[in-house]
Amino acid sequence: MIYIILSLALLGGLTMVLSRQGDQTGAQDLTFEKSEILSGKILSYTGTAKNVVSQMEMSGTSIDSMSFTRPNLASFDAGVHFNKVFHPEGGGLKYEAAQTDIFPSVTAPVSGWYISGNKNIEWTPTTANDVMIVAYGISQSLCQSLNKKITGVTTIPAVTGTFKDILLSTEDGGGVGALTAANCAGCNGRPTLCVSNSAVNTYAYYDIISAQ
Repeated sequence: MIYIILSLALLGGLTMVLSRQGDQTGAQDLTFEKSEILSGKILSYTGTAKNVVSQMEMSGTSIDSMSFTRPNLASFDAGVHFNKVFHPEGGGLKYEAAQTDIFPSVTAPVSGWYISGNKNIEWTPTTANDVMIVAYGISQSLCQSLNKKITGVTTIPAVTGTFKDILLSTEDGGGVGALTAANCAGCNGRPTLCVSNSAVNTYAYYDIISAQ
């Protein structure tokens, strides 16, 4: 009888351990699956933006004459519209609001999508301005998922200097800095990557969608 009771106790303990391991594996799979879905959304939207900018260039609109004014700004409907990336009479790119599942971080400027054409990235062909789209304020796990797709590893390079000034234009609340090998050695030569600030508490995905 004692052996039977001990056997039942051991069986119960083993069942509990296996159950916990199954729950943990299921949670990890769910997190991985969610990151895969969200990273796919980011790559899809940047691909759409790239196509819009390319079509505008083929239609004769230069990067320097493009307007990246967002629909939520007062100046969006002022003046001519053919050169506006987001305007229906221009490029017609749909402006994506910041979804909390993609942009959970509270940042300044606020987390979300930013696109501009007034910065030159050091490793593009010339010193002319390039067009870069940035998903600013995404999660670390999403950043790792994106880099796994891009580079094959989850390593996230850290950018030295003022993060927002390097990635965002002055119109978007950033500054005059730009991506260089000096402030992001891990970015050097890469047209797209996910990076962190030097404090490693803010993450952003960039894509140079039109390089000059």
